[in-house]
Amino acid sequence: MIALPQISAEAQRYVELPPAPSYPLTCEDVENAHRFNKQLLFEHEKSRAREDVGVSAEDVVKGRLYLDEVVASANSGEPPWFAVAMAREIKLFFERVNARSAALDAENSLTAVENQLRELNLSANTTYNMQCSARPDA
Repeated sequence: MIALPQISAEAQRYVELPPAPSYPLTCEDVENAHRFNKQLLFEHEKSRAREDVGVSAEDVVKGRLYLDEVVASANSGEPPWFAVAMAREIKLFFERVNARSAALDAENSLTAVENQLRELNLSANTTYNMQCSARPDA
């Protein structure tokens, strides 16, 4: 969240603070910050011509820093639809992973059952062969 600049009370008599920027930032927020900065510069020049306090150089600097912060934030943020699209894609990805995992679990279970059946069959064959070889009539 971007904080509004803290300009002097004297400057606030000449220049109104812009509305607080929204999140995510909009073009209107950037325009408001730019307009605010221009008004500060204009009123500062008028104050110098009148030789009164009015809008100080410090107020102008604070306005410029605010504008720079708004512009930097507007350039660095992702579009509003990005988070929604990514959430949907991530959900679909994990659904596919879970489905594949379930299929692999079923496949592994089937393989384990087949291996147990082979062992039982081998054990039964071994027992049968031993019994057959132990008989005298065989």
